[in-house]
Amino acid sequence: MKYYFFLITFLIFTNCNVAFNHSRAGWEYLNKNNYDAAIAEFDAAFSHDSLPGTYLGYIKACLGKGNAETAYEYLARGLKKHPDDEFLLVTAGHIYEMQRNFCEALLFYRRANKTAFGKVSNSMYKRIEMHIKSMEDSIRVNNITCSE
Repeated sequence: MKYYFFLITFLIFTNCNVAFNHSRAGWEYLNKNNYDAAIAEFDAAFSHDSLPGTYLGYIKACLGKGNAETAYEYLARGLKKHPDDEFLLVTAGHIYEMQRNFCEALLFYRRANKTAFGKVSNSMYKRIEMHIKSMEDSIRVNNITCSE
């Protein structure tokens, strides 16, 4: 019985480690604007595990290639699997904001602000908080009605 426990633990750890290594390589390619290689590495990472950072990298690589439709698809998948990941939430907010859907963007930014930002990065929390206030002011000034 102990053998199976250790075997399963080893396989899970190895799988996560492989996913992490592919995801890290994907980010390295992404930072060099090599979107095709980044996407290939993120795909390899997805075959082992679906880490939030892998979704985020995949989304950014797709947007870099101009493939917004696939980026939106992976954003939806990522948020379904990791609904409280602050970086995916901020990315969703940013995408909605770029589409001029300010009310939807504001909802995602608020959700992101309620997650771990305050615990992880006080400066990130403050930036999102300031952005939320700015968006609320713009919505109010432009007489946009948002349903809460």
